[in-house]
Amino acid sequence: MTVLATSDAGAVVKFTVTATDNVGVTSGPTCKDEFGSTVTSGSTFPIGVTTVTCTAIDAAGNEGSSTFTVTVQDTLHLVSPLNAKFTLVNSPTFVWMAVTDLSAPVTYEIQVDNNPDFSSPEISESGLAETTLGPVAPLTPGVYSWRVRATDGIGNVRPFSAVRTFMVATNPTITLDAGNNQTGRIGEDLQGPLVVVLDDAGIKFQGVHVLFRVTENNGTLSNSPEEVRSIAVLTDDQGRASVNWTLGTRAGDNIVEAVVVGVAGKVTFTATGTGLIDDPSQQKINVDAGFNQTGAVNQPLPKPFAVVVTDIGHNRLKGIEVTFTVVEGGGNFQSDANFNAATPGVLKFTTLSDGVALAILTLGPGQGFDNNVVDADFSGNPGAAAMFTASGLVAGDPAETRVSGVVLDNTDVPIPGVIMRLLVDHVEVLSTVTDEQGQFTLGSPAQPAPVGDIVLFADASQVNRPGDPPGLAWPDMEFEMVTVAAGDNTIGMPIYLLPLDIPNGLTITVDPDTGQQTGGTLTLPEVPGFSLSVLDNSVTFPDGSKSGVVSVTLVHADKIPMVPNFGQQPRFIVTIQPAGVLFNPPAPITIPNVDGLAPGEITELYSFDHDLGRFVSIGTGAVSEDGSIIESDPGVGIIKGGWHCGGNPAEASSAESVSVEITEPDAEARESAIELALGDTLVIVAEGGPTPGKYSWVSSDPDIVEITFPSPPQGDDPTDEDDVTDVKVVAKKGGSVNITVTFTCDTGASESDSILIEVIDGNISFTLHDPRVWPEHQDNDYVYETNPPDVTAAMISGQNKTATGINPATVNDDNFKFKMKQPGDALFSHHNDDSSKYEVNPFNDLNGKKAVRIYPLIDEKRVAQKVGTYVFKFWNKDDDDDPFTTSCFPAGFCNPPSTDSGVRDFAGNMLDFIPNTQKPEPFVEITVIYESRGEFEFIKIKEVPEVTAISVFDYERDF
Repeated sequence: MTVLATSDAGAVVKFTVTATDNVGVTSGPTCKDEFGSTVTSGSTFPIGVTTVTCTAIDAAGNEGSSTFTVTVQDTLHLVSPLNAKFTLVNSPTFVWMAVTDLSAPVTYEIQVDNNPDFSSPEISESGLAETTLGPVAPLTPGVYSWRVRATDGIGNVRPFSAVRTFMVATNPTITLDAGNNQTGRIGEDLQGPLVVVLDDAGIKFQGVHVLFRVTENNGTLSNSPEEVRSIAVLTDDQGRASVNWTLGTRAGDNIVEAVVVGVAGKVTFTATGTGLIDDPSQQKINVDAGFNQTGAVNQPLPKPFAVVVTDIGHNRLKGIEVTFTVVEGGGNFQSDANFNAATPGVLKFTTLSDGVALAILTLGPGQGFDNNVVDADFSGNPGAAAMFTASGLVAGDPAETRVSGVVLDNTDVPIPGVIMRLLVDHVEVLSTVTDEQGQFTLGSPAQPAPVGDIVLFADASQVNRPGDPPGLAWPDMEFEMVTVAAGDNTIGMPIYLLPLDIPNGLTITVDPDTGQQTGGTLTLPEVPGFSLSVLDNSVTFPDGSKSGVVSVTLVHADKIPMVPNFGQQPRFIVTIQPAGVLFNPPAPITIPNVDGLAPGEITELYSFDHDLGRFVSIGTGAVSEDGSIIESDPGVGIIKGGWHCGGNPAEASSAESVSVEITEPDAEARESAIELALGDTLVIVAEGGPTPGKYSWVSSDPDIVEITFPSPPQGDDPTDEDDVTDVKVVAKKGGSVNITVTFTCDTGASESDSILIEVIDGNISFTLHDPRVWPEHQDNDYVYETNPPDVTAAMISGQNKTATGINPATVNDDNFKFKMKQPGDALFSHHNDDSSKYEVNPFNDLNGKKAVRIYPLIDEKRVAQKVGTYVFKFWNKDDDDDPFTTSCFPAGFCNPPSTDSGVRDFAGNMLDFIPNTQKPEPFVEITVIYESRGEFEFIKIKEVPEVTAISVFDYERDF
């Protein structure tokens, strides 16, 4: 917009700025001029052109901006010399705009004075017909004011124009006056302001803009409550300009530069920020390395647990005492020659110069997954402790040692044909090839896998997977492992190979005549802000050659073999291939600032070093002034191909990488498919972490099994209906489906778990006989002391089949079982055709037909039982709280009993029951629905007599 000046100060300008967004605007709009000063509607804008930028931030943290200009024209516009600028000639020429709206002829008057009140003008000329004057007589160095007015042909005199200033100088300089080389705590104000002086041979220049700008670290400047990265300050009558400086959050160097437009040179201020070593309330602890290890029970883990203590600026702190404590597992720490801690289960370690504290754990005696838990903390920690988990394996015969796993691509599709090699001291000792499912096993009794330190190498050079594009190339990967004897050793996750992006790669060539290697810059079209600058004559490929293709592929955070060090949870990770390619000098890198770090903020960059088997820091990078990217510092860059990322530690960390697990039905129930009948429902519960994050659920075939979601809470986005931890599924028709849940945490990393469901459409039946009722079955052919009988698939079509009989003399916990091959409800019938052959508790009155229904613990709805092995147990009708109480059973069956309580099951000698003294009704019915969690929950529908034995087990159900 353009307006006329209303005074020498310019003009009051009103404007309207609005901001809209589909998720709502939470901050702004706020408008600033090109000097960083806030302007609002109704502000006075100076004569000339002012650029205004307005910004606003939405609820998602996204920032938007818009720019416009305000031009304030003088009633008589002065052109040259420019306002508040230097002229290095002492005989300037003055130029102004003609006035065209006055009666001709128009003449002009000009005044030039080194006093702003024009009390004694150095130059005073009138009656000028032209709009220019000069060059004028030489002026001495100093600050001058000038103005012009017009007179028309009939004698009307217009007011003088707005006053303009200019400076005549022969050698103007900006010099540092005060504020350099200060030291302060990170994030705090320095005690003294930064001061510069502008002069020329002792002449001080007043009213000149000095631009102060932070050039290193994320500090800020201010002469008011508002803090900015750059600010323009006017010199006073002594030629001085000053500004206050708040240090950045990274310990070490902070730099501010001061410049004046038109004046050669600059002033550089330096300051040193110190970490918050003496303030625990401003400190935190993060896992650095060593988490999720597996080792032999009662033996030290192969690698130490490492934590890093930092302040709120992510500066590593030396000299902080960290206490490691065994929380679970019964392990101990190595601290003396016998690997014993001074206090069992406790170890104190003072952080080293890099802020790291170390502890080597000797595992406890128990075998299990993540069954050893250790936390690490320091006194006064305001946040969470760091936590480690480790798994213990019982070492056995080294001949049984194996290494196994699965190789997948970045979409979790198996990759067959990958050559898997085991290396010891760079020498191959075993190899195999992944099968059609991407799975492999290295090691057999004839040639077991080595015990101890090994390298697992995935060679994908021969992969030719059906359906892949012709010429698709895959990388090679290697992983350090420590194997345990007689264990099935894995890296704890699938091995992910990402197809190489050769078409978008950077081809490195060598001139055959000069031998000079040509580098270049590699970018990712799908990732604005990423670049890898490969310098000429810097690349050596793994085979020693100087020519080849360098490629970069974006990697999902859950596809790398371990979480980066320094407590990072990076959202941006790339792999630079081929793995092991060397860059010397390092290749500068820029990555998008997806974590929203502040402009100028310094952060660490990391690479995965395959030789060390861990992520290592390669140096620091800084956020650009516009906040869009992180640029590696001079001399810092990629040294070796592999995985690469950058960023600060999380607010608090444990040894927890992203994970999700279906917790109901539990793992035991899901050893094979969960089987449902038509119309049956099942509740599935998942648990993911670290939180916060989101869940999503998918059925591979909704026509077979449909997922139903609970209504979202009021106010939630209805499109996120699947963002729930539990869902209900409904069996719609026969077939098999996978129900998959994916948990994505706020870092962008995600993990999935799935459950296989088979919907049965048919019927099954079988019969088990008690030999005391059917004595013809008491021969040894029907004794199963160790292996329970199978209820086979032949028991179909509604026919009752005799599965087994059991010799009562050999009944024990192992043999009165059967194996289910099909699911469903079961009808267990008790037939007593001859009471002399049957024994019951004399306290029972078996009158009439009675029933009990045993419900599963899943949603209290009937579900079909999975395949598995089951033991029948029966209970006392008064024993509601503990149906498995075994008091006074089996011996004598409480003879004489003091109460009528006690469990009647088949876990003891069946011949100890008291003979029947009351003739029961010939039939007692018990209806059972199998429970898929390994235990039974009993809910009585009718009062049930105490049943001490079962004669005939009939199973029949139509689906």
